[in-house]
Amino acid sequence: MSVLNVKQRPPEVKAKALRKVGIVPMALVQKGGKTLLIQAPVNDLKRALSQAHGAGMIEVSLDSGPEPLNVVVKSIDRDILS
Repeated sequence: MSVLNVKQRPPEVKAKALRKVGIVPMALVQKGGKTLLIQAPVNDLKRALSQAHGAGMIEVSLDSGPEPLNVVVKSIDRDILS
């Protein structure tokens, strides 16, 4: 299983602007309802999802965290027109 390296993204950065430069905006929801806004390059995300185990489990390494977190991908939203 590969590790997806992500960075926290500030709330004032618009998701549309990130997508234009090849970065995928994401949200990491933790137990207790805490949500972290994160971002990662689209190619890194595709690689991690292609190597995901079973139910979409991947390892995510936050730029501020000491060790990778095991996460489950709940949903992926895609634009059906493009």
